[in-house]
Amino acid sequence: MLTLQKKKVGKWVLLCCTLIAVWLITIYYRSIQFESNDRYHCIRETILKSERRWFVSLGYNFQLLVKKVVYVLMA
Repeated sequence: MLTLQKKKVGKWVLLCCTLIAVWLITIYYRSIQFESNDRYHCIRETILKSERRWFVSLGYNFQLLVKKVVYVLMA
């Protein structure tokens, strides 16, 4: 019984260590990219603004679609 518990815990330890390693590598890569490129912040902001604009327009178009469907169903 004790060996089964060790195996189950071992799987979780491996998974957690892998996730932590990926997380740390991602943070390190982003910090290097930020320091090496002065325009990185401006480029990133532009991308984020365009993504937000796309999601806002998607939500607006979805609202119009719902209104049209409700209008057709009510008629």
